[in-house]
Amino acid sequence: MSSDGDLYNSISQNSIYSNGGLGINLVKNDPSTEPPSTVTANDPGDGDLGPNELQNFPVILSASDATGVVHFSFDTCDEGPYVIEFFSNAAGCDPSGNGEGQTYLGFIEVPGSGTYDSDPLSLSPGDVITATATDVNGNTSEFSACFALAPAVVANVSVALNGATSVPENGATNLVYRFSRDDTSAPLTVNFAATGTADSSNDYVILAGPNVSFNGSTGTVTFGTGVDHVDVTVDPTADGDFESSETVTIAVTSGSGYNPVNPSSATGTITDDDCPTTFTVTHANDTHDAVPGDGICGDSLQRCTLRAAVEEANALVSCGTIDINFGF
Repeated sequence: MSSDGDLYNSISQNSIYSNGGLGINLVKNDPSTEPPSTVTANDPGDGDLGPNELQNFPVILSASDATGVVHFSFDTCDEGPYVIEFFSNAAGCDPSGNGEGQTYLGFIEVPGSGTYDSDPLSLSPGDVITATATDVNGNTSEFSACFALAPAVVANVSVALNGATSVPENGATNLVYRFSRDDTSAPLTVNFAATGTADSSNDYVILAGPNVSFNGSTGTVTFGTGVDHVDVTVDPTADGDFESSETVTIAVTSGSGYNPVNPSSATGTITDDDCPTTFTVTHANDTHDAVPGDGICGDSLQRCTLRAAVEEANALVSCGTIDINFGF
């Protein structure tokens, strides 16, 4: 609007954005005509004249996505009431620094000059907020200067073993996986997955707690405000069966409000502390045991020969007597 006779133009609850110029432009002609797309500054007491009486716009002082409240000041000629409308702008702020008004959020009516709080609005972290003012005669201001809410904080989350990296199957020590984050300003729930050669159905249990849940293959850890780490405890299940050592890998998986960062996974080992009681010789060859002391009678081809059985039994002296039988 560029003519001083352009009055009583109410612009309300519209969606105005991505324009080449100002979303609402009230051109001031005194003492000279403003250049195109120039924000007309507020004047004390709003006594200037021009299109829509060059209505002053509100000044946003603060806003909170937690409460939804916009705190603002307004300076006018006190011929109220005035309707203050609020907008958010996913497209960002206009290059001028004022406007635009992409998404209408709501309004509040004020009697005149002063400092006010809006009713709760739907605000989100990172929102760019603007406002307009419309007087009782329908004269709407230009858009206010933009106010940008702080963006959402995205925490970096890692996991590592805290303490022992290998524990005996039948021992009292557990594997402890510590989840850590760098931002503690808000509660956060993080997803994880459990893999490895150990089976959660019979080789170990993950101890449940108020901050840890697990369903057999995946789970969550929950950080409270101010908490920078949560521990997940893997308790090996004791048995009397001789078996190979097994691994448990816990990895941070994707979710909302965080980024998995290195180290995003950790692997612990459950070592078998049971002893074999019998080796059965199945081959007549005279070959050596591949790995004496691993509890498995087998040469490089996994054949249990007499020599391999003797070498394996001799390497397991702590296990006591091991019978050697012949299966052929």
